[in-house]
Amino acid sequence: MMEEVVKKIASLFNRANITWALGGSWVLKKHGFNKIPHDIDIMVVEGDIDRVKQIMEAIGKLKPSKPQGKYDTKYFFQYTVGNIDVDILCKFVIQYQGVAFNYLFDKQSISDVEYVEETRINYSSIEDWYVLYCLMERPQDHLHEIEKYLLIKGIKNTYLFKRILLDVPEHLQKQIISNLKLKRDLI
Repeated sequence: MMEEVVKKIASLFNRANITWALGGSWVLKKHGFNKIPHDIDIMVVEGDIDRVKQIMEAIGKLKPSKPQGKYDTKYFFQYTVGNIDVDILCKFVIQYQGVAFNYLFDKQSISDVEYVEETRINYSSIEDWYVLYCLMERPQDHLHEIEKYLLIKGIKNTYLFKRILLDVPEHLQKQIISNLKLKRDLI
């Protein structure tokens, strides 16, 4: 059921020429992690937000927003499509140790594409999500699993990885570079 909702949204967003990508657990699932997504996280660009809302309100029900805690995202909308929760994020901001981290999502952020019955499904990069999960201070076992993957597979999206690291606090940059056994001159 959840895959059908992803396909439906993808088809509508693609037809409307919206810049979008799946994020979170969908990125992990795409890379073979044994993660079962409990919702659908979709990143969009600010210029498309009105069309996104129009499409989502036509196919789903807007849920009341809850306080976001450590997140200060400019546009955050939660919808229910059928019985599936869909989160729309635009201008995603994470509060990390008193500092606001702004995630840059744009067309270049779409690192993987797959086709499901001729419908294009866009994904943001696993490198971005590793850094975002570090900023979210996810459990260490969760982070170690992604680190192991990146150590084996390597950094495929070097440009995006360098770009996201530029705005990460220096102590976390050093930790990420050390954990992934990378050279400091990467950034």
